[in-house]
Amino acid sequence: MKPAMGLLAVLFLCAAVSGCEVGAKVDICESGETCICDTIGACVYSCPDGDCDFYCRGIGACELSCEGGGCYASCEGEGSCDMSCTGNDCSMVCSGTGSCELMSCTSGCQQTCNNTGTCICNSGCQ
Repeated sequence: MKPAMGLLAVLFLCAAVSGCEVGAKVDICESGETCICDTIGACVYSCPDGDCDFYCRGIGACELSCEGGGCYASCEGEGSCDMSCTGNDCSMVCSGTGSCELMSCTSGCQQTCNNTGTCICNSGCQ
């Protein structure tokens, strides 16, 4: 019974103080837009035209895709943060407690790792 009360307290505090959401969030980001994930749950964002900024601050996982290239991801959350950058020239800064992975980039990508989790750049990183 006590763990359930603790979870309810965390959810209430999250909603009251930071305004974060609970559950999965799926969205398409427009070029030049900043998309923020501060949920308890997963966020799945895509940026078909490129040049989007992603901020992953929640407790769950962030799955990001930048088909148009030139995206920026700031991974500050507690869960995993994965970005596929088929359009190239993306950057990722990892400072949370979760893992970070930059994938599908063939050139011009950068990954900065200041997190306590793992950092992986599959290819194309400087």
